[in-house]
Order: sequence, then structure tokens, then C-alpha cells
Amino acid sequence: MRSRSGWDSFQTIAALVLGLLVASTKGAYDTKKSEVTQMAAKIVFLDRALATYSSETAETREVLSRSVASVVDRMWPGRKVISNYTTGPQRIIGRSALSLN
Repeated sequence: MRSRSGWDSFQTIAALVLGLLVASTKGAYDTKKSEVTQMAAKIVFLDRALATYSSETAETREVLSRSVASVVDRMWPGRKVISNYTTGPQRIIGRSALSLN
């Protein structure tokens, strides 16, 4: 009768490789999610800074909002982007980029 130690070794190595693959994928996902969250926070910060100047920056804020909607649509083409230019990019980001889960 053959020894099972060869098969057991193969199973152990396969389990280790799969575990490392899953860990690597999770790490890459977490990195991308963090990058998107940081980008969204910077855009919201910029919008709020522009909002302090009231009507002087209204056109700039509208362009920013449309640009954010366009980028979100390119990053997640299957998602419907709800853009409301009066509320600024934080509403667009809040409903799409920050809700990755």
C-alpha cells in the first residue's frame, strides 16, 4: 500500500498557496479602497473650501461636480450616478465611490 504522505504534502502546499493568494488579493483590494477613499476626501475638502467663497466659485464647483460624476461613471460603468450639482461632489462620491462594500 502506498504512503499518503505525498498526497498530504501536496494538499498542505496547495492550501498554503491558496491562502497566500487570498491574502494578496485582499491586500490589493484594501489598498485600492483606501486610495479611492482618500481621493474622495480630497475632492470633498476642495468643494467645501470653494463653497466658503460663495457665489464667486459656483461655476467652478459645478465643473468639479460634473468632473467627479464623469470619473465615477468611468470607474464604475455599471452604476447609476445620481448627480445633483446644487449639493456638490460629496453627494456623488457618497453614493458611489465610498459605498464600495
